[in-house]
Amino acid sequence: MASLLISLFATVFGQEKNLEVIRADDLQVSKVVIKSKPKPHYPKLAHKQHIGATIVLRAIFRASGKVTDVKFSKVMPADLSDDLVSAFTEECMKVAPKIKFKPATKNGHPVSMYVQLEYAFYPD
Repeated sequence: MASLLISLFATVFGQEKNLEVIRADDLQVSKVVIKSKPKPHYPKLAHKQHIGATIVLRAIFRASGKVTDVKFSKVMPADLSDDLVSAFTEECMKVAPKIKFKPATKNGHPVSMYVQLEYAFYPD
């Protein structure tokens, strides 16, 4: 069975209408806390050919606790066939919205964040 690694990188997602000037010293921010992260299935097409890849997605982890706006960002290696890219991406897109997390906070209030998700597939 193929193994899978998942990495998360987050940056704060602000709303223009709520911009305010504050000192960095006064800002209390906590990161997203992942409670569960389902693993995508290794695509049969890729497994059969013993091909690995890393799929990078971008999503918003909402203050409400939902993962939304999941979009493909890139694939590594970049020279994979379109069929393989589609197969890997499809599996990742199925599970990304199912991630359970505690939202990030700013000054004690939940905030939405852009998150980069990396799904690395390694053939056995």
